[in-house]
Amino acid sequence: MPIKQSSMRRLPTQKRSKERVEKIIATTLEYMAEEGIDSLTCAKVAERAELPIATIYQFFPNKESILEVIAERWLTANMETLEVTDPSKTHFANWQQWLEAAIEEDYATYQNQRALLALTSVMSITPHLKELERKHDALIKARITGSIGYFFSQLDQKTLMLLAETTMSVSHATLLKAAGADEEQSLWRKNNLKFMLLGLYAKYAY
Repeated sequence: MPIKQSSMRRLPTQKRSKERVEKIIATTLEYMAEEGIDSLTCAKVAERAELPIATIYQFFPNKESILEVIAERWLTANMETLEVTDPSKTHFANWQQWLEAAIEEDYATYQNQRALLALTSVMSITPHLKELERKHDALIKARITGSIGYFFSQLDQKTLMLLAETTMSVSHATLLKAAGADEEQSLWRKNNLKFMLLGLYAKYAY
């Protein structure tokens, strides 16, 4: 995934530099998954990644800038998931098929993000990351509203937006728990989410 400028000191241009930045990001995620966020420092990332601390600071002024890149990637992955399941671009026989596909794509996105619980916790208390998340949530809500409207054209905009907001909040809460659970519990939560949302949407289908 391309690296955006965000708060990085500079973007890598050479292959070796890009590989080092990817190693820094991967190591940070590894540390967060194993140790949490409280004890995270650039020095500990450098030690674990077996890189000089100067290499970290060559690209990132502090640990917050590393977290910002990780957060941007996570939020971008969510937008890409919506693109994959956009009913105006992908053929779905009905809204049930679309909803199930959207949940499966969402589930895969959450499962593929390491240290998701640690990441979301820091995003909720860091002003800049919280604002970044708020802006992305607005975009995601708009995309979901459009997708629902594709199948439920009889609903007014207010109802569509309410349904989209409910879908987004319930999906995030459920899949966040699924990402931190064992396989059996994870699948149970995913299937329960399908059951809940299919039941909710069915109320608006007629």
